[in-house]
Amino acid sequence: MTTISERTPEIGVPMGEELEKVTVLAVTDQDETLRELRALFAHTRWQLAAATRCEDAVERLKTGRYPVVVCEQKLDDGCWRNILAALPAGANPPKLLVTSSKADERLWTEVLTAGVYDLLPRPFDRSEVIRIIGLAWRDWGHQRAMRAAAGAPTSDTGLRS
Repeated sequence: MTTISERTPEIGVPMGEELEKVTVLAVTDQDETLRELRALFAHTRWQLAAATRCEDAVERLKTGRYPVVVCEQKLDDGCWRNILAALPAGANPPKLLVTSSKADERLWTEVLTAGVYDLLPRPFDRSEVIRIIGLAWRDWGHQRAMRAAAGAPTSDTGLRS
């Protein structure tokens, strides 16, 4: 019988970290983006939840625990800025990643200045997507642990007022 400590580390799980299913929220109306993310996630311990509209994503963010949110630059009913504005305030908001096939210097500057964690250019590079989502998840977890150690609330849900 193989124990967790004897297993090869899984993609998406940092060395020494507890193996847990992490759910990433993808906000995209692009079928190809969802297909690519699902294919990438098939080799990780991550799960993918999807919302095809900003409105749907906002509803999911009210009740779900999503350490990382991946959002298209533009959607039919809004854009990444709508999602950034709707991220839970307070204790430990999810890390937002924006994806675009037009990831030029202007967009990089715009999203990073606005407080987005990072930009994922398309077409996706498998190792880069895994690396960036893994870093975002670790940063989210680190902030959560720091708040808990300080005795601060660590709620992961609830929208900004």
